[in-house]
Amino acid sequence: MIKANTLTTYHLKLITLVAMVIDHVAWAWVDTYSITGELMHAIGRLVAPMMAYFLAMGIASTRNAGRYLGRLFGFAVMSQPVFMWFQYQIGMVDTIGDVMWGNVLFTLTVSLAVLMVWRQAWPMATKMMAVIGLCLVADLSEYGMAMVLWAIIFDRLRLHKAQMLMVYVLSLPIAYILIYGINATVGLGVMHFGWLLAVPLIALHHGVQGRAIPLWFGGRYFFYGFYPVHLALIAVMVWVLGV
Repeated sequence: MIKANTLTTYHLKLITLVAMVIDHVAWAWVDTYSITGELMHAIGRLVAPMMAYFLAMGIASTRNAGRYLGRLFGFAVMSQPVFMWFQYQIGMVDTIGDVMWGNVLFTLTVSLAVLMVWRQAWPMATKMMAVIGLCLVADLSEYGMAMVLWAIIFDRLRLHKAQMLMVYVLSLPIAYILIYGINATVGLGVMHFGWLLAVPLIALHHGVQGRAIPLWFGGRYFFYGFYPVHLALIAVMVWVLGV
């Protein structure tokens, strides 16, 4: 039975998908340096930490981490051409070939690999070298090492929610530097406070899965497939409308 004032995993994923659409619509059609754009991107900032949270919950409950890793990697590969075209259509690059970074599903794949490595009965030095190497690989995709950092926090502290959320909040300045550097910023510089929106969402989640997506609508693959599909739809609309 679902308690009042709680959110299920199903609810959290729907909220995350809506925030993702809002963020990408803003990149396509809203001035980044406007108040509207800043607010839309602030909402979108909850997506990355929520993805890291889902990843930590996923590895804790999966019966086959290797299959989970393969599924993530497969969707990352399938999404990359769409991701590159989207970046081109919204004017982030001059040519598709200029997109020299991977989509967020690649970062999640590497983050999952880090969590898997940490579970191995290897010497600590071996695990540390593997994690450092994977972090360098993660930095070739969206959110880079910041995503790995959040995944580790949510995974290692998942049984201690208050501590987990406190450490997550304390990690945000570090995450900002890992993503943007010390001086760089985007827009008016306020949107990144949207990372804090993940805190109440996670606080209201108590591990209940909630409703399942029907098989005829994609089942467990719906949330994976939504990412490239919605990027493709926005890119097509930008291409057709010419704006």
